[in-house]
Amino acid sequence: MRPGLRGWSPPRHRSARRAGVRDFIRKWLEGDPTLAPHLLLVGRSGSGKTSAAKAVLSSALRNGENVIALDWDGEYTDFPVPIYAPPFEVCAPPHLVADALGEVERNPEGGHVVTSLLLRALEGGNVNQALKTLTADRFEFREAAYARMRLEIVARYCNISMLYKENNDIEGVYDLSQISSVSHRAMVQQFLTALIVLSRLQANALIPLILVVEEGGMGARETFLKRLLASARKARVRLVFITHSLPEPDLRQHFELLLFDHDPAVHRILNVAIPFSALRPGECFWIRRNGTAKKLRIELNHKW
Repeated sequence: MRPGLRGWSPPRHRSARRAGVRDFIRKWLEGDPTLAPHLLLVGRSGSGKTSAAKAVLSSALRNGENVIALDWDGEYTDFPVPIYAPPFEVCAPPHLVADALGEVERNPEGGHVVTSLLLRALEGGNVNQALKTLTADRFEFREAAYARMRLEIVARYCNISMLYKENNDIEGVYDLSQISSVSHRAMVQQFLTALIVLSRLQANALIPLILVVEEGGMGARETFLKRLLASARKARVRLVFITHSLPEPDLRQHFELLLFDHDPAVHRILNVAIPFSALRPGECFWIRRNGTAKKLRIELNHKW
């Protein structure tokens, strides 16, 4: 062991690293109790995060797992699953639609007021009528404006039918890249993420789901991720959360962390000894929860 690099293993042959990542993905998909229930992929654009997520998704599909990918940049459309483009078909009762909309860009305080207004407006079962109700509502005007804005934007890209559907898991890839506005794309992504988890929670879903969320940190507050994690495990949803930045420590503990950047600032935040050797394309550090780092190599090219 090299001095000053506690927990660091000497470099191995590339084939051994590839075998290592295959073993890691297999164990995570099988629900190995020594691993966290979710995956967190962190790094700059072009660092290999998406390739790693696609490797996980490929293995999950080969194993017959149920998968949904919220595709930020249209990079998952080559998978042999249904590909959905906006407007997305959404079928859920009013209270679930209101709860999911209430999670979009939710402030740490006061989100329940927006959710309550949305539920009251949506109980009629018609989006257009709900928008009129929120426009006419003078009670809590600021919150009504927030509620109307969220519903109006999401309804541009989702055909919302407020009927109960027992199985609301529409597996496949949701191509968000066709939404040109980045802020609107983030709102729709957060809405769909919350709705998928909340719907499964209400239905008491028994079959696990792998949910891939690209650009997970885009516009999402810590509150959103905290509430999402609280519901995901109960709903048997396993997240592959892909972002540019690290969440707070109390949230990181729910994830196995794959780090695709060699940023010294990140190393200091994590307080993990990582050698300052360059990461090649497809390589990442698996930051294990015992405080050690292991280099893995992801196969960049997947073929069906």
